Amino acid sequence: MFRGRIIHTEESCLELAKVQDRFFGQEKRRVRLLLAAVPLVTGFLLGPATTVGALFIVFACFFYYQTSFLYEREARKAFEKTPECYRRVDYTFGENGLEASAGGAVRLIPYGSFYALISGEHYLFLFINRGQAYGVDLDLVLPEKPEELLEFLEEKTGLPVQRWEKKKGRD
Repeated sequence: MFRGRIIHTEESCLELAKVQDRFFGQEKRRVRLLLAAVPLVTGFLLGPATTVGALFIVFACFFYYQTSFLYEREARKAFEKTPECYRRVDYTFGENGLEASAGGAVRLIPYGSFYALISGEHYLFLFINRGQAYGVDLDLVLPEKPEELLEFLEEKTGLPVQRWEKKKGRD
């Protein structure tokens, strides 16, 4: 049996938001691209040398850039809206499911309920759908064998643990 914990911080919420964006944000990226393409094409049709055409092109670039980091705002908002008593979550990985307890509430999540398992350098995210996940700080896993926990979860859920690595730069 394994035990784990996470103490939610702005950093852990940001990490989750980045993982969600990278693994499940394809539709959002397509919509952003389409919405930026309309003024971009319009600007080129009007002529990039004209004031109006240049403004459309600048707007398209500005819009695409500004919406590139929506996950940062979402992460900050999620952290701020999480009551203090729910920021620390303790986990027990049992034979039949994951027991999560926070703020006096306990929930048992059967292993078959998980949608995806994504592990990074510091956190493991157990997704129950594309928008919700349980996070485990890998530095707080007991016994101190995170790799064995990952193998255990792969066996119990039937899902592969996908690896998440940060990109260089603003990611």
